[in-house]
Amino acid sequence: MDAAVLLQEARGRSGLSRRQLAQRGGTSPSTLSAYESGTSVPSVSTLERLLLAAGFEAEANLRPVPTT
Repeated sequence: MDAAVLLQEARGRSGLSRRQLAQRGGTSPSTLSAYESGTSVPSVSTLERLLLAAGFEAEANLRPVPTT
């Protein structure tokens, strides 16, 4: 899952408007829009900050790939 999808889902599930999430996450609505559309990619720390502002945190797992 990419950052755009994570942000869209977090904002939708939180019920926050783009303006509200941007304000809580310390960025502008236009920057958040660029992140959500995928035209810009946030740094990991910015993504974490925005997800936390929406009340969520990301979780990543690694699974071994079978060798052939």
